Amino acid sequence: YRYHVRATDAAGNLSGYSSIVNGTTQSVTAGTETIYLSQTGAGTGASCTSPRSAAWFNTASNWTTGTVADGLIGPGDTVRLCGTITTDLTFQADGMSSNYVTVDGTGATMSARFIAGSLRSYGRIQNVTWSVNTASNLFHCLGCDNFIFTGNTADGWQGSDGVFLEDDRTTQLPHDITISNNYIRTGTGNYGDVQKDIIKCAGCTFVTIEGNYLEQRIQGEPPGVNSHNDLIQTFQWGNGCCGSLGPVSEV
Repeated sequence: YRYHVRATDAAGNLSGYSSIVNGTTQSVTAGTETIYLSQTGAGTGASCTSPRSAAWFNTASNWTTGTVADGLIGPGDTVRLCGTITTDLTFQADGMSSNYVTVDGTGATMSARFIAGSLRSYGRIQNVTWSVNTASNLFHCLGCDNFIFTGNTADGWQGSDGVFLEDDRTTQLPHDITISNNYIRTGTGNYGDVQKDIIKCAGCTFVTIEGNYLEQRIQGEPPGVNSHNDLIQTFQWGNGCCGSLGPVSEV
């Protein structure tokens, strides 16, 4: 930009124009970025040698709705996991239909779960490997929508329901979820009178399940009422939350 100015005194008299000055506005870096994350990292997030922490991921003020490279997690960004993550990771904001927020676990290990709460949208969880002693879900979608769970591995997993898609009882059925190309195999132990489904769909709608290897090896504890362990289970809570169900397709 080029500009010049004039001054005015108390009586309203104008001065002459100043010399022309050149100015440049501060640039804003647009686009996506990769932020690295470890369990207890205290760095800038620039690499696995300077990662952010799991607690940082779980803090809403570290997320944004903008698509600029600002060091915050936002639409189009990728969070790369480093080392072993032992606490739950909860999505704090949404991606966009053309710019998902992606968590990539390539080379790392997870022993906790991912959580996406009510109305949370456009997230992707990919290439995550869970340790066999994981005691929780792999992914709990509580009324979320437009999430992709793909390319993940949980071999010998011993937790509760693996991918749990659950309506939030008041607002929304989880919908438009894709579960694809995962390898999920339970352990072989006897877990007693409990229910451990690999994919549980409680009031979910418009779900695609394709290209997965799912193997249920758990031994139940008959004649218990809960010890039926399914590869895929679908049902709706009795409170009739949020409308009728749509299709769940398995390929």
